[in-house]
Amino acid sequence: MLSLLLGMLFVLFAVPSEASAQDLTIVSGATFSGSGRIRVKGNVVNSGVSEATSIPGTLYLGGDAQELGTDGAGALTVNTLSLSGNGTKASNVNVEVTDSLHINVGNGNTFDISDREITIGKLSGITSGGLSGNGNAVLRFTRNDGSVQIIPGGEYAAQIVLSGNGEKRLGGDLTLTAGSVTIQAGVSLNIEAGRTLTVRCDLNAIGSLVVDGILNLEE
Repeated sequence: MLSLLLGMLFVLFAVPSEASAQDLTIVSGATFSGSGRIRVKGNVVNSGVSEATSIPGTLYLGGDAQELGTDGAGALTVNTLSLSGNGTKASNVNVEVTDSLHINVGNGNTFDISDREITIGKLSGITSGGLSGNGNAVLRFTRNDGSVQIIPGGEYAAQIVLSGNGEKRLGGDLTLTAGSVTIQAGVSLNIEAGRTLTVRCDLNAIGSLVVDGILNLEE
Protein backbone atom coordinates (compact mmCIF):
# COMPACT_ATOMS: atom_id res chain seq x y z
CA MET A 1 0.00 0.00 0.00
CA LEU A 2 1.36 3.38 -1.04
CA SER A 3 0.78 5.81 1.83
CA LEU A 4 1.59 9.52 1.98
CA LEU A 5 2.41 9.80 5.69
CA LEU A 6 3.26 13.29 6.84
CA GLY A 7 3.40 13.17 10.65
CA MET A 8 4.63 16.57 11.75
CA LEU A 9 6.43 17.25 8.46
CA PHE A 10 5.24 18.92 5.28
CA VAL A 11 5.99 16.63 2.36
CA LEU A 12 5.95 17.41 -1.35
CA PHE A 13 5.12 14.18 -3.18
CA ALA A 14 6.82 14.24 -6.59
CA VAL A 15 5.33 11.81 -9.11
CA PRO A 16 7.95 9.87 -11.13
CA SER A 17 7.33 8.85 -14.71
CA GLU A 18 5.28 5.85 -13.49
CA ALA A 19 4.55 4.42 -10.05
CA SER A 20 2.54 1.29 -9.25
CA ALA A 21 0.66 0.27 -6.13
CA GLN A 22 -2.30 -1.60 -4.68
CA ASP A 23 -4.14 1.13 -2.67
CA LEU A 24 -3.21 4.77 -2.92
CA THR A 25 -3.74 6.24 0.56
CA ILE A 26 -3.68 10.02 0.92
CA VAL A 27 -3.42 11.75 4.30
CA SER A 28 -4.15 15.36 5.24
CA GLY A 29 -1.60 17.85 3.87
CA ALA A 30 -0.12 15.54 1.23
CA THR A 31 0.68 17.15 -2.12
CA PHE A 32 1.50 15.79 -5.57
CA SER A 33 3.61 17.28 -8.36
CA GLY A 34 4.86 16.11 -11.74
CA SER A 35 3.20 15.04 -14.96
CA GLY A 36 3.71 11.25 -14.76
CA ARG A 37 1.28 8.38 -14.30
CA ILE A 38 0.14 6.75 -11.06
CA ARG A 39 -1.21 3.25 -11.64
CA VAL A 40 -3.49 1.90 -8.89
CA LYS A 41 -4.74 -1.68 -8.70
CA GLY A 42 -6.67 -1.16 -5.46
CA ASN A 43 -8.62 1.85 -4.21
CA VAL A 44 -7.86 5.54 -3.79
CA VAL A 45 -8.34 6.20 -0.06
CA ASN A 46 -8.48 9.69 1.51
CA SER A 47 -10.28 8.94 4.76
CA GLY A 48 -10.21 11.87 7.18
CA VAL A 49 -8.95 14.34 4.55
CA SER A 50 -11.32 17.30 4.43
CA GLU A 51 -9.42 19.41 1.92
CA ALA A 52 -9.27 18.82 -1.83
CA THR A 53 -6.27 16.90 -3.18
CA SER A 54 -4.77 17.76 -6.57
CA ILE A 55 -2.94 15.21 -8.75
CA PRO A 56 -1.47 17.03 -11.77
CA GLY A 57 -0.54 13.95 -13.81
CA THR A 58 -2.53 10.87 -14.84
CA LEU A 59 -4.39 8.72 -12.31
CA TYR A 60 -4.86 5.27 -13.82
CA LEU A 61 -7.24 2.78 -12.18
CA GLY A 62 -6.61 -0.53 -13.91
CA GLY A 63 -7.89 -3.12 -11.42
CA ASP A 64 -11.29 -4.73 -11.21
CA ALA A 65 -14.02 -3.16 -9.02
CA GLN A 66 -12.39 -0.04 -7.52
CA GLU A 67 -13.38 2.96 -5.41
CA LEU A 68 -12.23 6.51 -6.00
CA GLY A 69 -12.00 8.40 -2.71
CA THR A 70 -13.59 7.78 0.70
CA ASP A 71 -17.19 8.73 1.42
CA GLY A 72 -17.32 12.06 3.31
CA ALA A 73 -13.75 13.07 2.42
CA GLY A 74 -12.49 15.99 0.33
CA ALA A 75 -12.67 16.26 -3.44
CA LEU A 76 -10.03 15.05 -5.89
CA THR A 77 -8.67 17.11 -8.78
CA VAL A 78 -6.76 15.21 -11.46
CA ASN A 79 -5.39 16.23 -14.84
CA THR A 80 -6.26 12.94 -16.54
CA LEU A 81 -8.40 10.13 -15.12
CA SER A 82 -8.07 6.81 -16.93
CA LEU A 83 -10.37 3.95 -15.89
CA SER A 84 -9.53 0.52 -17.26
CA GLY A 85 -9.50 -3.11 -16.14
CA ASN A 86 -12.70 -5.12 -15.86
CA GLY A 87 -15.19 -3.98 -13.25
CA THR A 88 -17.28 -1.06 -12.09
CA LYS A 89 -15.45 1.97 -10.68
CA ALA A 90 -17.34 4.02 -8.07
CA SER A 91 -16.60 7.62 -7.13
CA ASN A 92 -17.17 8.29 -3.43
CA VAL A 93 -16.10 11.96 -3.64
CA ASN A 94 -16.51 14.87 -6.02
CA VAL A 95 -13.92 14.80 -8.80
CA GLU A 96 -12.65 17.50 -11.14
CA VAL A 97 -10.87 16.27 -14.26
CA THR A 98 -9.07 19.28 -15.69
CA ASP A 99 -8.14 17.60 -18.98
CA SER A 100 -9.35 14.12 -19.95
CA LEU A 101 -11.59 11.31 -18.69
CA HIS A 102 -11.16 7.89 -20.35
CA ILE A 103 -13.50 4.97 -19.59
CA ASN A 104 -12.57 1.45 -20.70
CA VAL A 105 -13.96 -0.79 -17.97
CA GLY A 106 -15.38 -3.67 -20.00
CA ASN A 107 -18.84 -4.25 -21.41
CA GLY A 108 -21.52 -4.33 -18.74
CA ASN A 109 -19.44 -2.30 -16.26
CA THR A 110 -19.64 1.42 -15.50
CA PHE A 111 -18.10 4.43 -13.83
CA ASP A 112 -20.68 5.04 -11.08
CA ILE A 113 -21.05 8.74 -10.18
CA SER A 114 -24.22 8.45 -8.07
CA ASP A 115 -24.65 11.36 -5.60
CA ARG A 116 -21.34 12.91 -6.75
CA GLU A 117 -20.28 15.93 -8.81
CA ILE A 118 -17.91 15.19 -11.70
CA THR A 119 -16.41 18.07 -13.68
CA ILE A 120 -14.73 17.48 -17.04
CA GLY A 121 -12.54 20.29 -18.32
CA LYS A 122 -11.82 19.12 -21.86
CA LEU A 123 -12.03 15.58 -23.23
CA SER A 124 -14.04 12.48 -22.42
CA GLY A 125 -14.37 9.16 -24.16
CA ILE A 126 -15.78 5.67 -23.65
CA THR A 127 -14.09 2.66 -25.26
CA SER A 128 -16.05 0.01 -23.33
CA GLY A 129 -18.53 0.14 -20.47
CA GLY A 130 -20.22 3.43 -19.68
CA LEU A 131 -21.47 5.85 -17.06
CA SER A 132 -24.07 5.20 -14.35
CA GLY A 133 -25.55 7.56 -11.80
CA ASN A 134 -28.77 8.87 -10.32
CA GLY A 135 -30.79 12.07 -10.27
CA ASN A 136 -28.50 13.56 -7.61
CA ALA A 137 -25.33 13.09 -9.65
CA VAL A 138 -23.99 16.24 -11.34
CA LEU A 139 -21.95 15.95 -14.52
CA ARG A 140 -20.37 19.25 -15.58
CA PHE A 141 -18.76 19.92 -18.95
CA THR A 142 -16.82 23.16 -18.61
CA ARG A 143 -14.49 23.49 -21.62
CA ASN A 144 -13.93 27.20 -22.22
CA ASP A 145 -11.25 27.43 -24.92
CA GLY A 146 -13.74 27.55 -27.79
CA SER A 147 -13.10 23.94 -28.88
CA VAL A 148 -15.79 21.27 -29.24
CA GLN A 149 -16.44 19.19 -26.11
CA ILE A 150 -17.94 15.70 -26.35
CA ILE A 151 -20.64 14.39 -24.01
CA PRO A 152 -20.44 10.59 -23.59
CA GLY A 153 -23.37 8.64 -24.98
CA GLY A 154 -25.17 5.71 -23.39
CA GLU A 155 -28.04 5.49 -20.90
CA TYR A 156 -27.57 6.96 -17.45
CA ALA A 157 -28.98 9.44 -14.92
CA ALA A 158 -27.36 12.74 -13.95
CA GLN A 159 -27.83 16.48 -13.85
CA ILE A 160 -25.84 17.48 -16.92
CA VAL A 161 -24.61 21.09 -16.87
CA LEU A 162 -23.01 22.54 -20.02
CA SER A 163 -20.94 25.64 -19.28
CA GLY A 164 -17.81 27.43 -20.47
CA ASN A 165 -18.08 28.41 -24.12
CA GLY A 166 -18.13 26.88 -27.57
CA GLU A 167 -19.96 23.83 -28.79
CA LYS A 168 -20.89 20.58 -27.04
CA ARG A 169 -21.72 17.45 -29.05
CA LEU A 170 -22.89 13.93 -28.29
CA GLY A 171 -20.27 11.19 -28.50
CA GLY A 172 -23.09 8.74 -29.21
CA ASP A 173 -26.84 8.44 -28.72
CA LEU A 174 -27.69 9.49 -25.16
CA THR A 175 -30.71 8.58 -23.03
CA LEU A 176 -30.93 10.54 -19.78
CA THR A 177 -33.24 8.61 -17.48
CA ALA A 178 -33.30 11.10 -14.56
CA GLY A 179 -31.77 14.43 -13.60
CA SER A 180 -31.76 17.33 -16.06
CA VAL A 181 -29.88 19.02 -18.89
CA THR A 182 -28.93 22.68 -18.50
CA ILE A 183 -27.34 24.62 -21.38
CA GLN A 184 -25.82 27.75 -19.91
CA ALA A 185 -25.37 31.08 -21.71
CA GLY A 186 -22.54 31.11 -24.23
CA VAL A 187 -22.79 27.37 -24.91
CA SER A 188 -24.26 25.57 -27.90
CA LEU A 189 -25.49 21.97 -27.73
CA ASN A 190 -25.39 20.48 -31.22
CA ILE A 191 -27.35 17.27 -31.77
CA GLU A 192 -25.85 16.27 -35.09
CA ALA A 193 -27.57 14.33 -37.87
CA GLY A 194 -27.57 10.65 -36.97
CA ARG A 195 -27.51 11.34 -33.22
CA THR A 196 -30.43 11.05 -30.78
CA LEU A 197 -30.80 12.72 -27.39
CA THR A 198 -33.63 11.29 -25.30
CA VAL A 199 -34.39 13.25 -22.12
CA ARG A 200 -36.83 11.77 -19.60
CA CYS A 201 -36.47 14.80 -17.34
CA ASP A 202 -36.11 18.59 -17.72
CA LEU A 203 -34.10 20.32 -20.44
CA ASN A 204 -33.23 23.94 -19.65
CA ALA A 205 -32.04 25.68 -22.81
CA ILE A 206 -30.54 28.99 -21.68
CA GLY A 207 -27.84 28.92 -24.35
CA SER A 208 -28.14 27.60 -27.92
CA LEU A 209 -29.69 24.30 -29.01
CA VAL A 210 -29.01 23.04 -32.55
CA VAL A 211 -31.02 19.98 -33.59
CA ASP A 212 -30.03 18.29 -36.86
CA GLY A 213 -30.59 14.82 -35.40
CA ILE A 214 -33.40 13.81 -33.02
CA LEU A 215 -34.36 15.28 -29.65
CA ASN A 216 -36.88 13.19 -27.69
CA LEU A 217 -38.46 14.76 -24.62
CA GLU A 218 -40.30 11.88 -22.98
CA GLU A 219 -42.29 11.65 -19.78
